[in-house]
Amino acid sequence: MYSPTIDTLCGPAPLARVYVDNADIIESGGCLTLSSTNWATGSAEYKGFDVPAYQCTAFVDVTELDTGAPLTVCQENYPGTRLTFLAEITTPAGVMTSCLTAHVGA
Repeated sequence: MYSPTIDTLCGPAPLARVYVDNADIIESGGCLTLSSTNWATGSAEYKGFDVPAYQCTAFVDVTELDTGAPLTVCQENYPGTRLTFLAEITTPAGVMTSCLTAHVGA
């Protein structure tokens, strides 16, 4: 749903906390497949770059590895929606922040 006042209507988006156990480094442009019911407390599999989009639940837009510092806000690829969101990703190597864009549809 699109709404230019989504934060006013719904409050700020919760920080997604995602556990990825099959990769140490999550790179921008890669694909994640959610294995649980939601992004707020979910686990996901990192599939990298060479997979068909239909296998992806979200794409990694930018990580703190790209910026050199933890992220606190994400550039909205689709303003007025919550398709792009800030996530804290935990891997076996540690915790990092990232901006994810949910992939919906075909």
